Amino acid sequence: MMIRRIGISLGVAMIVLAGILAAGWSLLPFPKNVTLVIDGQTYPLQVVARDVQQLLEINQVRLTPYDQVTPPAQTRLTDGLTVTVERARAVILLDGEQQHTVYTTSPTPADWLAEANLTLQPGDRLYADGLEVSPDQASTARLLQIVHPAHLTLENGGQKQFILTSTATLGQALWQAGLRLRASDRLQPGLNTPAAEGLQAGLTPARNLTLQTASGSFQAFSAAQTVGEALGENGFGLQGLDYSLPAEDQPLPADGKIRVVRVQELVVSSQKVLPYQAEFQADPNTEIDQQSIIKAGVVGLEEQRQRVRYEDGVETSRTDEGTVLVRAPQNQITGYGTQIVMHTIDTPDGTIQYWRAITMWATSYHPAALGGSTKTASGLTLKKGLVAVDRRYIPFYTRLYIPGYGEAVAADTGGGVVGRMIDLGYEDQDYEAWHQNVTVYFLWPPPANIVWIYP
Repeated sequence: MMIRRIGISLGVAMIVLAGILAAGWSLLPFPKNVTLVIDGQTYPLQVVARDVQQLLEINQVRLTPYDQVTPPAQTRLTDGLTVTVERARAVILLDGEQQHTVYTTSPTPADWLAEANLTLQPGDRLYADGLEVSPDQASTARLLQIVHPAHLTLENGGQKQFILTSTATLGQALWQAGLRLRASDRLQPGLNTPAAEGLQAGLTPARNLTLQTASGSFQAFSAAQTVGEALGENGFGLQGLDYSLPAEDQPLPADGKIRVVRVQELVVSSQKVLPYQAEFQADPNTEIDQQSIIKAGVVGLEEQRQRVRYEDGVETSRTDEGTVLVRAPQNQITGYGTQIVMHTIDTPDGTIQYWRAITMWATSYHPAALGGSTKTASGLTLKKGLVAVDRRYIPFYTRLYIPGYGEAVAADTGGGVVGRMIDLGYEDQDYEAWHQNVTVYFLWPPPANIVWIYP
C-alpha cells in the first residue's frame, strides 16, 4: 500500500510539474537579438528583456512625453524586432510679436503650425532659420517665422517709393523690389531690420568720386556727408597736417574730385662749436715755467633749428626757429708754476746758479748797425754784455747768462725784439753775428718783479 501510495503521489507530482512547465515556459527571459534606432542612429543589441519598455530602461533611454517610440512601449520583445525612437525637438514659431514653442518629431513646417493652431493667410511667407521654405518642405530648423505682407516706405534720393513685401528683412524687401545696393550706399535703418508694417527707411546712394593724390588718381564711392568722411571710408583718411581740397569739413564737390595733400614737417638742425677760453691760476706747488691742467676745458655747442615743410614730398617752406644753446662752454683752468727753485750748471765760464732757463731766438747788434750810436734804452753804453729784450717779460737789469756769449744784463729794447727773442750787444770791434736758438739762463737771485707766464 505504501509503495502504491507512493507511486500514486509521485505520478501526480510529475503531472503537476509538467503542467507548470507547459504553462510558464514561454514566460522565462531568454537573450534576444534586436535593433534599436535612436534619431536615425542604429544600435544592434542582444538583450534579456520582456518588452520595449524594459529594453529602453536597460539601455537608459530617457523619453519625454513628446518623443515617439515604435512599436509602443508595452510591445513584447521578440527576436529580430526593430525599435525606433524619435526624439522631439523644440521649434520656436514667431508670428509677428507672438511667440509659440512646439515640441515635435515632424520635419515639416505645416505640422508645426498645426500643433500650435496657427493658420497661414494669403501672402504669408515662412522663413526657417532665415531661409524661406514652403509649408511642406522638410526642415531641421529651430526657428520658424511667419511674415505677413507689410507696407514699407523708402525715401530714395529725395523720392519716396512704396513697397509691399512678405520678406523677413528690409534688405530682402529691397532686393525683391529690384534695388541693388553698393557696400558704400547708406541705408537707415540697416539691412537686417525686420520688415514690419509701416517701416520707413532712407537710402542715400553712393556717389562716384575721383581721389587725386601724389601717387595717382583713384576711383571711389561714398554716400558720406563730408569730404573727410568720404576719405576715411575709402582708406584715404587725413592724418596730422594733411589737408584736402575741398576741406575735410565741406560737402562732397559737385564734380566728385577731391585732392589729398600729404604734409610732413621736419625740424633740421646745424651745430656750431663754441670754443672755451683759457684761464690761468697760480700754482705754488709747480716750478716756474711749468704748467698743470687744474680743470679741463669743455667746448660749447650751439644748435640752429629750422622747420621744413613738405607737401607731397616737395619742400614748400623753411622757417627759422632760432638758436638753442645746447651746452655752454666751460673755460679751461691752467695752473702756472710760482715755485722758485735754484739750479746750478757747469759752463765754460764756470758754475752758475740760475732760477729760470728759457729757449730764445738770439740775434746780435753793434753801434755801426745803429748809425754809430752807443746809446741804449736804459742809458747804459752799448757794449758786449748788454742785451736788448722785451721788457714785458724781462725787466731791465735782469742778470742773464747766454752760452757762447757769457753773462749779460737786460738794458735795451728794440722794435724787433718781441717775446722769446734776445738781441746780443757788441762793440764794433768785437761784433759777432748771431742767428740761432739759445738757452738763456736767469741768474740767481731772482728779481722782485717776476713775470710768471712767459709767451
